[in-house]
Amino acid sequence: MKKGLTLLLAFVMVITLQAGPVSAQTFADTTGTNCETEVDVLSALGIVEGKAEGAYEPDSALTRAEMATILLRAMNMAENAMGQDVFTDVPSSHWAYANIAAAYQMGIVNGTSATTFAPDASVTYEQAVKMVVAALGYTVQAEAMGGYPSGYLSKAAQLDVLRGVDVGGEMTRGNMAILLYNALDKPLFEKTSYGEDSYTYDANESATLLSRYLKVEKMTGKVVETPMACAELVPSKVLSDEVRVSDGTASTVMKKGDTDAQALLGVRADVFYREDDITDTPVIVAIVPRAASKSVEIVAKDVVGGNTTAQTLVYMEDGEEKEA
Repeated sequence: MKKGLTLLLAFVMVITLQAGPVSAQTFADTTGTNCETEVDVLSALGIVEGKAEGAYEPDSALTRAEMATILLRAMNMAENAMGQDVFTDVPSSHWAYANIAAAYQMGIVNGTSATTFAPDASVTYEQAVKMVVAALGYTVQAEAMGGYPSGYLSKAAQLDVLRGVDVGGEMTRGNMAILLYNALDKPLFEKTSYGEDSYTYDANESATLLSRYLKVEKMTGKVVETPMACAELVPSKVLSDEVRVSDGTASTVMKKGDTDAQALLGVRADVFYREDDITDTPVIVAIVPRAASKSVEIVAKDVVGGNTTAQTLVYMEDGEEKEA
């Protein structure tokens, strides 16, 4: 039974729930791997780069200098880091000189001795985890839990940043991407009060690597409108370079940026966005579908209703009403 639903629909609308991300940069050698989403999002955020000829090389080892630099990028400090002589094996001519010095001063990295850093040595799993935990500000807690490496590994497990990361050995570029992606939206651990002989630390739920340093927000919502179609009762007619995303309680019109967000109508996704410096309009940096791969073909004549609260379409399939 039709309900007079007004929808901006083509005669056939295909809703595709994709497993991979939709962002500006993709790498052929990460497609279908367990780090595809993480690498593409970090690339869109400007944190990681590919190697020669557009490849990412997820199985390649990562050096200690590269790990320090990537963490400085995640904190939006790599371009403005100031160098100084700290380690004898990191001269001012070394490409990561300033980033290593800055990361050391911030307590994110340590030397391999009092005077050396071994910048071109492969970073180990334990070292990379320690650096990420320190970048999040949890050094005090990790040291209280046993220090390096056990305290840092335990703290990382508590923060759930080790999910999907292969344990032990050298940290590969793919595993690093998973580790850092997991850490992006974790609360930073910061000083909240100062005394004569002590400090108080607390997890700041409103401050993350994303929000504090990269000025990027993350929300989970559903793409409910594109210029070609709308999954709601009352479309707002977004512009050609826009989509509307709803978190279930409110909806926001966003610029699609360099992503293919308009291909994800009806898809629930994690949306990474930042406000335009001039217009304050949200611009999508990367969008990652949360559902497993699935395609549903809906013929317009089969649409019988919609749920504006749940942001769903109701359609007929084999004589039964179903939601999309």
